[in-house]
Amino acid sequence: MANLFGSEVPASPNLADGTGYTLGTRFSATAAGQVVAARWYIPTTANTGNLRFVLYNATGSSILADRTVAAPTTGLGSWQEFAFTTPVTVTVGAQYTIAVLTPNRYVWTQNYTWPKTSGPLTTPNPGGYVSYSSTLAYPNDTFSNVNFFVDVNFQPAAAAAPTVSVWNGSAEIPASVSVWNGSTAVATTLSLAT
Repeated sequence: MANLFGSEVPASPNLADGTGYTLGTRFSATAAGQVVAARWYIPTTANTGNLRFVLYNATGSSILADRTVAAPTTGLGSWQEFAFTTPVTVTVGAQYTIAVLTPNRYVWTQNYTWPKTSGPLTTPNPGGYVSYSSTLAYPNDTFSNVNFFVDVNFQPAAAAAPTVSVWNGSAEIPASVSVWNGSTAVATTLSLAT
């Protein structure tokens, strides 16, 4: 599983302006895979009401995944994950925005070092965006290289099992081969013709 910000912590972990915002991070993937969940660094004081996590396409014209949850009251001041009901397969190189509509509290680091690359995920410069609306709206404004610590869990696609041939002189011989992807066997035997 890949994400952008790992265990990074925002410089300001508990901000409130008395209104809601949609906060987001633009990103793209350099490998095939699926967005399976949103991640957000939860402010140190609980929000009131609900959080809504959405995955937008490149222009914000389409919501590809959507999940509303009660704002957490435990695990404050830490990363939490919110799985989407259906994972979203991404197009390599296409830009997406993962966003959260928060009713009042949020976190940030200003003057964040963009772009950010982590494994197969990368952001543009800048990567953090906001919509100044108390209802869900595509975040399209940015300032001060801000990062709102909205992130994804990205599951890279499994690598295809390689083709293996065993030869003895001019003839292919039978063989049994185990093919592994990390700690998981992706093919336990391959029967090769003679």
